[in-house]
Amino acid sequence: MKKDRRCFIGPAALAVAMSVSAAKAETVEVRSGVNECIVVWTGASGRQEINTGIPAPCAIHKTLKGELRVYRDGNRSVVLIETSVPDPSRGEKSCITQIRALAYDAQSATLSKHISRVASCPPFQWDQKMFTALF
Repeated sequence: MKKDRRCFIGPAALAVAMSVSAAKAETVEVRSGVNECIVVWTGASGRQEINTGIPAPCAIHKTLKGELRVYRDGNRSVVLIETSVPDPSRGEKSCITQIRALAYDAQSATLSKHISRVASCPPFQWDQKMFTALF
């Protein structure tokens, strides 16, 4: 399957898992299912599956070099979960992108209250404000 630079992995039915671990105490995994993006958090208090409210396919935000990007906010780690699909109604190089933040530590994981929607295609390099402003 060929990757499109403007979009994350497709088709949506493909199950994709990406993991990030800020410490040995907790892990975050993103799973793209048929119609939903699920975050699986594992920490000292157990395991939790969280529906992000954004459509699949989705991924954890990466740097322009392809490395997973994690922002530390006090004792918690914050990652951005993002999805991007082409929007042919706006032109050949247009996408609909949705971003939601996830803050976690060894005890719990919390999704941001807000989902950001932008009319732009990846790759992105979000500033640090994006990691905290969605809460």
